[in-house]
Amino acid sequence: MMRIIYLVLLSLAVSGFFLPCRADSWVDMRAGLWEINAEVEMAGVPVRVPVVGTRQCITPENIIPEINRFNANDQNCDITNLIILKNNAGYDLACSLENGEMKGHGSVTYRGERLQGSLTTTMMPGNIQMSYTYTGWYIGPCK
Repeated sequence: MMRIIYLVLLSLAVSGFFLPCRADSWVDMRAGLWEINAEVEMAGVPVRVPVVGTRQCITPENIIPEINRFNANDQNCDITNLIILKNNAGYDLACSLENGEMKGHGSVTYRGERLQGSLTTTMMPGNIQMSYTYTGWYIGPCK
């Protein structure tokens, strides 16, 4: 009897891994065009980099903001380990660059027409670390 209960619980747990992960089912986010501003800090560099601004169409299928030139759709980067809990999304970023690679971890939190997030990356060779803190707001429909 215990074995049957164990098998039922195990099958329920495993089946949860195959459910589709759609952000529109629970993330409080308005799909459309967003303005995103990122502050960038490089480890060991005392000079503050100017705020970088970008616009991006954010949808439930594409909820990770492209806050740097590396994780833009046209680059050789992959977003993996995407975990969505309530209004938060955490992810890993891995990019193949011309002279090495970059890896990082980021998170973003949505609140209706606002977002805030962070991304920490390390570029190799050289172990160059960069930290991004970003905020954004909904502008209107995607063009």
